[in-house]
Amino acid sequence: RKNIKKTKEKITKKIKDFLLSNTSREALVFLFFFAIASVFWFIRALNDDYVVDIQIPVRLSNVPNNAIVTNNLPSHLTFRVRDKGSVLFGYKVGKIFAPININFNDYRQDGQQVVINTASLDRNAFSQFSSTTKTISISPDKMEFIYTLGEKKKVPVSITGSINADRQYFIVDTLIQPEKVIAYAPKKILNKLKVAYTKPVLLKDINNTTYYQIPIRPVKGVKFVPSTIKLVFHTDVYSEKKIEIPVIGTNFPPNKHLLTFPSKVNVTFQVGSTLYKQIKASDFAIEISYNELEHFRFDKYPLRLTRMPHGIKSAQITPRKIDFLIEQN
Repeated sequence: RKNIKKTKEKITKKIKDFLLSNTSREALVFLFFFAIASVFWFIRALNDDYVVDIQIPVRLSNVPNNAIVTNNLPSHLTFRVRDKGSVLFGYKVGKIFAPININFNDYRQDGQQVVINTASLDRNAFSQFSSTTKTISISPDKMEFIYTLGEKKKVPVSITGSINADRQYFIVDTLIQPEKVIAYAPKKILNKLKVAYTKPVLLKDINNTTYYQIPIRPVKGVKFVPSTIKLVFHTDVYSEKKIEIPVIGTNFPPNKHLLTFPSKVNVTFQVGSTLYKQIKASDFAIEISYNELEHFRFDKYPLRLTRMPHGIKSAQITPRKIDFLIEQN
């Protein structure tokens, strides 16, 4: 306690000595005159003309219950104005601008796609500015809203983007929830609308069941309900399997038949673990048509799968080429 008391007394004495010193008095005098000069500079600056941007909210009013606005007005208008600094300072600091009301009923006769020139708005919209304030420009210069009176239809959802599974995995199933969405729009827009596309989905190296929320890509004049859908990607791991398949001749005349050496070949492929036991040799076919062999001029025939089940990957035939003989009965 004694040490704390002594330290406090030393600090107090140093502060007092500094405030009473010549250096301290000179610094205080400088700060005093600097503050006065700053005030005079600020007052003088407020008398100069400046250009600033003022944002005023926009609100669409008196919308009927049976009308659905599918393309909203901008949230605000930006007024570029010129006036003295004192007036503009008041706009920025103290003034709260009331929203500009756009009366829906004033534009019903224009149809379901309404374009409003902001320069033609009622002068009451600008009455919130001082009489000395000059409006240089308004941004945007045009506003637009589109509405429908109950027109709607269901459209299927299509996924856009890139979805890739991790190495040795594959996407076995994709669920879209919901598969269709309701589109509200004027009839002429609905007639052209066939599909609702999602915003790009970018997924890579997925190796487990993945859930993903994605918005519907906006279309001008259309309101989608719901506007966001859920995607579910089910994955499976690849396993390697090998089966033996006979080589079969097709479209041969009754008095001729095909002999191949060997008569059966191996097919090695990758398949998901859920389908591993379900895949059988009868799901595959390697067929050689008589019409092809009739004009074939090489010793060995290259084989290819003419039928294979869905869900397999990287199928390879061993041997790839075989010897053959067309035998007369």
